[in-house]
Amino acid sequence: MVVMAIIGILAATAVVNTGKNDDRDIRLEADRLVTFLRDVQNMSLAGKYVSSATNKVCGFGVHKNSGSELLVYYIKASDIDADCSSEPNTYPSGSGDPYKLETFSFRNRVTIGSFSDLFFLSPNGETYTNGSDNPAGFPVGITLTKNTTLISDIVRVDLSGKIY
Repeated sequence: MVVMAIIGILAATAVVNTGKNDDRDIRLEADRLVTFLRDVQNMSLAGKYVSSATNKVCGFGVHKNSGSELLVYYIKASDIDADCSSEPNTYPSGSGDPYKLETFSFRNRVTIGSFSDLFFLSPNGETYTNGSDNPAGFPVGITLTKNTTLISDIVRVDLSGKIY
């Protein structure tokens, strides 16, 4: 009887720990998103070379493509000696995907709420949201949702580029 009781307790614990947990899924995706954003920021800080860019690459950004997908894009200057701070730093809409580098897809049916495009200017990593570096737009809070579980501002990016 004692052995059966112990087995029953262990089985119940296993079922609870392996069951669906929306909060856990959101937090795991938030951790993946933070890593992804830091990778994009590092591409900008390192001055990553893009073979398809014919001119100087001014930085890298993240654009919401859908509720479950983000795109990494780059902006290139009009010429090799151009000042990147004068270049537009928003996703080049209407141009297809010539500036798209990679895609980040959320897993486990987690979706992202409204999202302001983020852009990291090379080589110093200045941070822009929706084309602006106005302090009033920061910190950018990112909300993730799964089913009825919503966690607001689970990921934040501040004006200095800190991602947390």
